[in-house]
Amino acid sequence: MALFCVVAANAADLDFIPGIFLGNPNAFHRGISHSIGAALLYGVLAAVFVRMGTSRPALFGVAAGLYLSHVLLDYFNSDSRPPYGEPLLWPASARYYVSPFTPLLDIRRDASSGLVVFFTSLFSVHNLSAICLELLFLAPIGAALFLMRWRTAQ
Repeated sequence: MALFCVVAANAADLDFIPGIFLGNPNAFHRGISHSIGAALLYGVLAAVFVRMGTSRPALFGVAAGLYLSHVLLDYFNSDSRPPYGEPLLWPASARYYVSPFTPLLDIRRDASSGLVVFFTSLFSVHNLSAICLELLFLAPIGAALFLMRWRTAQ
């Protein structure tokens, strides 16, 4: 279940894969995969194709919620590459939305010199700081969810 949660929370970034094949990993990043519609679609697919000892509606909710957490975290990141923001309401709207409040750091990545440079650029002090800040942002939410689950199990 832990692996499922990690994959679901990061699935929005699978949009790097087509760009990698085209020689530009950033080509499709923060496109329709970073939307509420994509999160709902991911939840449906997870509920249809994966069953881990839980009901399908619960699995849909967990998968869509984890996917959406990624989209929302990215919404509150500063965005330094056009098109700025995310198409949050896709497929209802193709408009990109930018948060007026960006307390989280961006993840810096370089795609100008090929795939090796792209992957090595991900490992930096700045990106480690961004991840730590996101974890601090999510820690209270995760703790609250854990306590709620623990209390219902008692």
